[in-house]
Parts: sequence; structure tokens; C-alpha cells
Amino acid sequence: MQTIVIIFLIFATGAIAVLAAIAWFFRTEMAAVRLRKKSTFHCNRCGHCCGFNIILTQKDIDKIKETGAEEKEFLDNKLGIKMLKKKNGKCVFMRMEDQSATCSIYEARPVICKRFPSVSYLGIKGYDTRCKAFKNKNT
Repeated sequence: MQTIVIIFLIFATGAIAVLAAIAWFFRTEMAAVRLRKKSTFHCNRCGHCCGFNIILTQKDIDKIKETGAEEKEFLDNKLGIKMLKKKNGKCVFMRMEDQSATCSIYEARPVICKRFPSVSYLGIKGYDTRCKAFKNKNT
């Protein structure tokens, strides 16, 4: 019986360490989530959000691959979490045209990008206050 208890405690400690590492990695995202009432949002195409950590679902990955992109071009694996790669601190698909950010895979962009600034991190739903346009309209 003692062996089972010891094994359980080791496993539980490891699981807590993994959760703590994930929480630390996404600390900036979690700190930016604010619970707010639904409001009107209009993107100003500044590209600021294109520098955030974007977690990809398998459906997101499949849609992006349909554009002809290969996983090695856009997929980054951090702590076992599949994320969009960044180049110079921005999403690899972001392009600046006439001082406006555009997405080269706009129709196939990840769900989190489509819903932004509405976000959900680890079950916490709200609006991401790091968005400059959202800040200007709703603070």
C-alpha cells in the first residue's frame, strides 16, 4: 500500500510541475484576459496581436496545410503545445502592406485569430486587453 501512495505522490508532484510550467509560459496571456461585457470591436490592423502566442488545434493545422504550407514552416512545439511559429517576433503569415498588417492565410487563419480579442485561456473567458484597438474603444 505504501508503494502505491509513494507512486501516486510522485505522479501528482510531476503533474503539478507540468501545470506550473504551462501556466508560467502563458503568464502574459493569462494576465491580459479581462472579463468584460460584449462590445463592438473594429480591428485597426496594427499587427500587435500577430506577436502573441497562438495555440493551434489540429483543425487549425489541417486548414493551414490546405493552403500549401508545410508544418515545418509554421508549426512550433513548445512544452508539447502546438503553436504558430514566429519570425522577428511576429506570426510567419503576417505581412505589412502600407502600414497595415495583413494575413497571408486570412481565410485559413486559426480560430483564435478569428475570434480575437475574445479569448479563452485555461477556461478563463474574456477579452485580451493587449489589443490596442480594443483598449482605445473600451477602457
